Amino acid sequence: PRAFAAVKTLAGPGNKANIRQGALFALGLFEDHAAIGEILLGLRAQDAGLRLTALNALVQLPGKRADAAFVDLAPEFLDSPLAASFTFALESRGAGLARRIYRSLFDHGNQRVRMNSLHHASRLGEPDAVPRLMDLLPSRPRDPELLTALTFSTGADFRDMPDPLGIYTIWWRDHQMEPSSLWLVDAIQGQGFALEKNFLANSGASLDEVVADLVVVLLDGPTHLRALVCRQLELLTGLDLPPIAPGISREVAAATASPWLKWITDSTAE
Repeated sequence: PRAFAAVKTLAGPGNKANIRQGALFALGLFEDHAAIGEILLGLRAQDAGLRLTALNALVQLPGKRADAAFVDLAPEFLDSPLAASFTFALESRGAGLARRIYRSLFDHGNQRVRMNSLHHASRLGEPDAVPRLMDLLPSRPRDPELLTALTFSTGADFRDMPDPLGIYTIWWRDHQMEPSSLWLVDAIQGQGFALEKNFLANSGASLDEVVADLVVVLLDGPTHLRALVCRQLELLTGLDLPPIAPGISREVAAATASPWLKWITDSTAE
């Protein structure tokens, strides 16, 4: 307790920047929500290094108060040079939390905040991003970033097609009224995954079977589906994990997904 109090004092305004930075780093290591006041002051500092250190400390704090701080900070940071650092920090707390925060900013008055939120949400498999992406597509029909966003949020990968605008327009016409969960089923049709049948209503499959099937697709299916699969796993299990990006190996993906694997083991043991 004495060490914690001393570090809190050193992290506050009035100390030299390098001392504050070291103290903020140390506060994160304590993982104590009582440090949030000093960390929030660090996040408001003018010095970019201080703000980045405070951001990394905030990530390590437990509890909903730290989550709420990310909600409050998102508009400011998404319109700053530290936007990439902020999104990485936010998403490390859970892709579901990040999606909810991004989604809340889809109609923000600042265009940069709005577009950053839309871009990052779509890469986390957020279905509410799709109508807005489709509105952008006619003016940017071959924009790689936009096409990747559509791929991750719909599960339909038309990036290498001669006319992605036309094909996505047809896809959207045919699928926009469906529950977004069925987009995943459509994306794996004919690839031999049990999820194709078990995910449908009235299939008779138990929840733990469906979760296990989702993990199989996560680890062995097309990697562009990982965002959609992770979203479904979060919704079904209540476990909000960091994103599992398409580019990481199966081994790293499995390690990140270990809480979902444990959930399956615990569920089947009951």
